[in-house]
Amino acid sequence: MPLPQALISELAAIFDEEFGTPITLAEAEEIGDMLVVVFGALSRCKHEPI
Repeated sequence: MPLPQALISELAAIFDEEFGTPITLAEAEEIGDMLVVVFGALSRCKHEPI
């Protein structure tokens, strides 16, 4: 099931913000599921001390 377009746009914006590298909406859509997992992990890491 494809991700909603609003989520794809938000993932692309977060990717640019976190990594300083913009990606297109097409790229974000192509790897959207993976981005959800990666950003979920990043979010957890930011809140838990290493």
